[in-house]
Amino acid sequence: MTVLHGTCLLNGRHPPGSALGDECPALRRQRRQELRKAGAVIRIAAPPEIVERTGAESGISNTIIRDGRANRPGRPRVSAEQKREGARERARAFRRRRRGGTGP
Repeated sequence: MTVLHGTCLLNGRHPPGSALGDECPALRRQRRQELRKAGAVIRIAAPPEIVERTGAESGISNTIIRDGRANRPGRPRVSAEQKREGARERARAFRRRRRGGTGP
């Protein structure tokens, strides 16, 4: 954030139809004040990037949701049995390479 964040260098004096006029913080404040005076309810919408996506658009795969890991970062847990089996397989592969064979 800069010192000028939330201020307008043109002080809200944008040419009519300007794209910058739609985003101008000074004009936005002025429009809100006018709506408040008129008694309207002001609703602030979330930017499109923040709005939650559903279904196929979602960044979370169905597998992660189905397995219950949606909010658990990192690698998934592995059972002790799977760890032992992996260690056995690595030891067997090491011995095979050391012997120079390609057998089981």
